[in-house]
Amino acid sequence: MAGVQRIRIIGGSARGRTIHTQSTDRVRPTPAALREALANILRGRLAGARVLDLCAGFGTVGLELLSQGAAAAVFIEKDARTADVIRRNLTELDFDDRAEVWTNPAESGVGRLATEGREFEWIFVDPPYDIGLATKLLERLARYPQVIAEGGQVIVQHSRREALPETEGPLKRYRERQTGDTLLSFYEVTTP
Repeated sequence: MAGVQRIRIIGGSARGRTIHTQSTDRVRPTPAALREALANILRGRLAGARVLDLCAGFGTVGLELLSQGAAAAVFIEKDARTADVIRRNLTELDFDDRAEVWTNPAESGVGRLATEGREFEWIFVDPPYDIGLATKLLERLARYPQVIAEGGQVIVQHSRREALPETEGPLKRYRERQTGDTLLSFYEVTTP
């Protein structure tokens, strides 16, 4: 990993504060425009929510959602050095008492959450683009829908070149939002 980049929190209690990332070809922080669009969509629905930031990278989305009112967050990032950056940011923003950082592959992390009986109102999935992992993680969440709280939603960030299914098990896409080359696909649990 090369030099350090600093990104600002857009809104909420930590608005304007910077978070640390590091230059790397493997991890791309979610751009400010996309975080702002997401925060605007979720505004008014974050208070007290539990958030899962899956394939968290540097945790920019989960940190933003904590700043804007989420009660708690779990960050799952398989790279230990990248996970350490999330921990540093949590400490500096005084969010560490409201968050956990797991160093797991995302797929096994979902299974572990299900085993532990954990559930989340907002699940944000941001895997590396164009390698099919977005679809695999959607399948994994469909296999363990108990991690999605009643009324909870799954938001998948992916390249517009990577088509995701309209439905996956009990998950149904109800909205898409495009910013540049990136799509946010919103899924909810449907009941038969």
